[in-house]
Amino acid sequence: MSILNYFKRKETQLSQLPGLSPSTAAAVSRNVAIAIQDSTSKKRGVYHHYNHQEKLEIGRHAALYGNARSVRAYGKKAAIEISESTIRTFKKLYQSCLKDDLEKHAPTPPKIVESKDPGRLMKNGGDLDFSKNWANNFLIRMGWTKRRATTSKGKDPADFPALKKRMLSQLEEATVEHHVPKQLVVNWDQTAIHYIPVSNYTMDERGASNINVAGIDDKREFTSVLAGAADERFLPPQLIVGGLTDRCHPKLRPGVIWPENWNVTHNKKHWSNEDSMIRYFQNVLLPARSRVVEAANLPEDQKMVCLFDVFRRQWTERCKKFLGENHIIVIQVPANCTDKLQPMDLSINNPLKMRMKDRFQTWYMEQVATQIKAGTAPKAVKVDVRTSVVNTLCAECLMAAIGLINREPHHVVTGFEKAGIIERLWPLDTRTGNQDGINIHVP
Repeated sequence: MSILNYFKRKETQLSQLPGLSPSTAAAVSRNVAIAIQDSTSKKRGVYHHYNHQEKLEIGRHAALYGNARSVRAYGKKAAIEISESTIRTFKKLYQSCLKDDLEKHAPTPPKIVESKDPGRLMKNGGDLDFSKNWANNFLIRMGWTKRRATTSKGKDPADFPALKKRMLSQLEEATVEHHVPKQLVVNWDQTAIHYIPVSNYTMDERGASNINVAGIDDKREFTSVLAGAADERFLPPQLIVGGLTDRCHPKLRPGVIWPENWNVTHNKKHWSNEDSMIRYFQNVLLPARSRVVEAANLPEDQKMVCLFDVFRRQWTERCKKFLGENHIIVIQVPANCTDKLQPMDLSINNPLKMRMKDRFQTWYMEQVATQIKAGTAPKAVKVDVRTSVVNTLCAECLMAAIGLINREPHHVVTGFEKAGIIERLWPLDTRTGNQDGINIHVP
């Protein structure tokens, strides 16, 4: 459309201009009129019309392989010139239609398909194959990518190398002076375990700056004290649940019992405090020391070295006095260094929680599949996640996860290796004894 259409034309009286003959003015007027007519009657170029299916096909190709590649592919295929802006428009249309389909039809995980219509799966002769390649292809077409929830990250202390050297020197001095076997070099750590475990990762659009994960702010949790020795042994844990009486403890299913030596306790806020730590020392730490002393025929006053962080609830005068009276030497992990120097943080906490999360997700999908199989519409499915239900489930998931850790004891000693403790204290260690070359079997 010409811009001249927005203005009112006014005929120019060239014949009135001084010094211009009538014949010349008439010729100029004719030429101007022809030029104006040519500019307003210019024909549009050749346009190609795409139907809806063609737009979706081109948009899908662009989502998978990029806009530039689609310009070349479809320009060559149709023998026409197609612009990148057109490709971008079709790509947005395709992704919009894909998202609309997701909102109208509930997602169907493989376990639900296997429960409701197993014949559809390719392994049973059907046409559906939920492979990793298929999942990656789908997510790329949606424009999604794996993103981590945005959180702040602490900084290492400026003098970290000096702090690490000092801690390792204290450990070496204590173990050498008191002839402490690696079975009596122990690290423990308090960690919060969510009743409903949520991953820090989600699927979101590329380029998104704020990543929100549903359920990441769920505050229902309990505290567990996890400990391991430098000889690959994982000590019984302590569970601290929130409540005022024993009735708040998880109610295990019939036939399921707490493993031997586990310490299940409670307090008002489910946090580790001075009283809970004293119970941990009495019910877990001292029995573990006694088993090693008895198995190796060590003296009754044999020292035990315990490494833990500067959490103030376990560093009270009462706790220090109790540990000292029971032949336990304390070495502290420097502040703000637990992610680098605390063995449990380095090798146990994350694998343990990942195993618990896998078991929870399996349970959750089974609940969904059971309801759908009974005839409940996918959008009407509601899984019972009351605290009375999930605290029992969480406790049993923890029992199963720790059982796996006990069958894979290398996880425990890996944390001591990453912290530099094994290399410093037992440079020739083969994981089968202590620095004196004595193999101790602890039942």
